[in-house]
Amino acid sequence: VSGKYKQPNSNSSSTSLKEMKQTSTVLPLALPLTLNHFSSKTNLPIYHYPGADYEEYYTTIDLMYHRLDLLHGRDASSLCRYFRQVATLDAATLFLSSLAFESPFTFIHNNRMSPPQSQLHTVESIMAYLKDTTGLLANPGLRPQIRQEVNALYNAMQHLKKRHQDARGSLRNYIIRRYIASVNGVLQVFPGCLLNNNYDPSQRLWYRKALQHPGKIVTTEPYLDAGGSGYIITIAHTIFEGKSNALHSIERDQPVAVVALDLSYGFFYKMILDSTPLCQMHNIKCLLFENEGYLIAHPSMLEPKTNIKNQRRPHEHLTHKES
Repeated sequence: VSGKYKQPNSNSSSTSLKEMKQTSTVLPLALPLTLNHFSSKTNLPIYHYPGADYEEYYTTIDLMYHRLDLLHGRDASSLCRYFRQVATLDAATLFLSSLAFESPFTFIHNNRMSPPQSQLHTVESIMAYLKDTTGLLANPGLRPQIRQEVNALYNAMQHLKKRHQDARGSLRNYIIRRYIASVNGVLQVFPGCLLNNNYDPSQRLWYRKALQHPGKIVTTEPYLDAGGSGYIITIAHTIFEGKSNALHSIERDQPVAVVALDLSYGFFYKMILDSTPLCQMHNIKCLLFENEGYLIAHPSMLEPKTNIKNQRRPHEHLTHKES
């Protein structure tokens, strides 16, 4: 870019014109990005500026979008089969429900009607925006607070991931997965897995029960896991916004997220028996039911379903067993 400037001369009243050449770096309007631009080991985005020296802009967020079915080549080398799900043990996965988008209809339409290549481009745009530290990438349609929530939940997920991978933990082989969901539609899961696009955390029983009883540990009745791990129960608890004095009022404060984990039902009932010696005595039957009377633990629920027994499994009410 060239321009002409008038510069006053202190020795005379006349002025002279000088040509001054200014140079500037022209940035592209859009930064090309594909999944191949993510390092397969660190999952860090790398951007290339055409016509310029090689530069890298990245964050250290080790987080993958849940659409693992779109990965290919080296990016898919870390995938495995976890029960009946496509999964990864290297990182947590991020799921965004329609609530996280400015236009929920557009999000639903893209997931149902768009071809795979278009869905791949959407995933790339979302993850690049969430991991970008340069401020050069435009918001791909997320609500303004979503990026901050993703980062906040990621910090909590790192603790959950560390606990899940700790070989010293006595529950390591029995906790199927850990996850955390915000009230605005952000969900992170470890081990990372592929979820149905129609999944909505806010409609799940563990989420609703946790919000109905903020500040308390809630447990769902047994249900069949969609991921293929059999009958499980979910234990959940609300999370409040952090305060300097670490004090929260259930009456005044609103939960900002729900943290949960899935346990196999058989192990859950074993925990009850081990923690209560009375339950192991002859002619003693121990059962556990939730606030509406639906059974969470009962000896007969470990038995297989037949035409004459356990027909209502797993959603059985106390009156079905003890009336």
